Amino acid sequence: MKTKKQQITKAVLNEAGRLASEPLTAKQLDTLREFTEERLDTHGKYGYMFQTVAYYKRQLVPVGDIKGIATYILENNFIKTI
Repeated sequence: MKTKKQQITKAVLNEAGRLASEPLTAKQLDTLREFTEERLDTHGKYGYMFQTVAYYKRQLVPVGDIKGIATYILENNFIKTI
């Protein structure tokens, strides 16, 4: 049985694979997985949230925005999107 964190990570990586301009290598997928897992955080009653940094301040993004999170992780790892 997969945890909620694993399910969210899988959904984000699937979306990132769709958005990347070139097929992702195994090394890139591993890096993106680690990047995503590090930024997923339990946040009280809201469950899992994704942490980003905007204007030098921590910002929590709801995990329902899978496309936005996938775009963020691709851009922060210098991978071109379509």
